[in-house]
Amino acid sequence: MADDKDVLLELFKQYMDQRARFLDQRSNTTNITLILAAAIIGFTATEQRPAGIGIVGGGFLVAIGLFGVFWSIKYHERVAFHLRRASGYRDKLDELIPNIDLKAIKEAADQATEKRWGAFIERPCGGFG
Repeated sequence: MADDKDVLLELFKQYMDQRARFLDQRSNTTNITLILAAAIIGFTATEQRPAGIGIVGGGFLVAIGLFGVFWSIKYHERVAFHLRRASGYRDKLDELIPNIDLKAIKEAADQATEKRWGAFIERPCGGFG
């Protein structure tokens, strides 16, 4: 039978994997949205186009943009949710395995990242970060 550490480790892996899947999905959705927007712009920018197509194309662009904003916010929330869960399991593992100081490892990595990329860390992007 699996002990507590094995269960926590598997749960940690599960939530980190789910987080990675959401990041991949967000990337794919962004790519599709950009392709659709480029196609609409290309179609409306042609010289021989039906009358009023610019207004319709502009409406589609606004709709795609709004979809992208809300979709991105939702994926950001899901990624943060899974990361918080995984962090909780990691912290509990840290309590159960005192000879491996996971918190110190995390803090050292955070400090190294802050030192190298400090200007880019914890900066909200458009108020949604």
